[in-house]
Amino acid sequence: MTRAVALLLFACGLAFAAPVPKAAPTVESVYGKVVPSEHATCELTKSGALRITVDKSQTKSKVSFADPQVSRTVEGDFQLTVRVHHPPSGGVRVGGVKEGIATVVAGVCVAAADDPKSRFWLTQTHIDTGGELSPKDQWVTHRGLSVSSSKLGSGTNWVSPKLHDQPLYLRVRRAGNEFRFETSGDAKEWYSFTAQKPKAFDTKVVIGFLAQHNTDADAAAEFDQLDLQPLKKDEKK
Repeated sequence: MTRAVALLLFACGLAFAAPVPKAAPTVESVYGKVVPSEHATCELTKSGALRITVDKSQTKSKVSFADPQVSRTVEGDFQLTVRVHHPPSGGVRVGGVKEGIATVVAGVCVAAADDPKSRFWLTQTHIDTGGELSPKDQWVTHRGLSVSSSKLGSGTNWVSPKLHDQPLYLRVRRAGNEFRFETSGDAKEWYSFTAQKPKAFDTKVVIGFLAQHNTDADAAAEFDQLDLQPLKKDEKK
């Protein structure tokens, strides 16, 4: 009887034992490894978005694309979709640079794993046109695909969307050695850039999330609705 009571109590103890709490999500567990930076901070918001905040820029020149603040390695064929939102201070000029053009950039990049400087950038960019326009109208928004080395081709492909400072969906798809880059304002109608076939890329690539600017005010970008999946066979065509 004593043994039966003991077993019963033990079973009851298991039944009422507190559940093991799940580990809280982090930037690294959801988006990737944080790259140390003196001028940027990365955090996960309560809603699960990745927020990258870049402090006041020290440069007075036009933006040149920098390294991503968060990155992860992906192998094989895949499709990545993420939404980025980084309004330029609510559409009002944040106090551009004295020389050059005020530029605020956020997006994703894809780099060769063994050659990080060979990469593509798919971004949403706000450019302050200056002049005599009212502050609200000085920002011109572009979405573009850029390359960083002659190995990947040359030039920058830009398109000015109808949206101004609203969120933009970015999508990167890899099938074999072909990469497709697309953007959308509603995740329904997509604009496709010219497909790229870089010889410099191996089976592994590094995907990065980045934000940067050259203005005299802090700037932040938020990434959410991340979806990274292996590419299905019927999607490789």
